[in-house]
Amino acid sequence: MSDINEPPRDDEMTYAEGREKQAEFEGLVEEKDGDVQAATDAQLAGEEPDDEDRTNYKLT
Repeated sequence: MSDINEPPRDDEMTYAEGREKQAEFEGLVEEKDGDVQAATDAQLAGEEPDDEDRTNYKLT
C-alpha cells in the first residue's frame, strides 16, 4: 500500500472506487439471490419464508 499522500498505484484502488465496486457487487447479489431481506424479515417475525426467498433463487 502506498503512502496516503501518494496517488494509488495501478494495482490499488481508492476508497471511493472500493465503495463503488462493493455497491455494484451487492446489487448483483440482490438481483441473483432474490429477496433475501424478505426471507430474513419473515423468519424474524416467526413466519416461514417463501421457498424462493429462502433458497435465494427464483424457482421456475
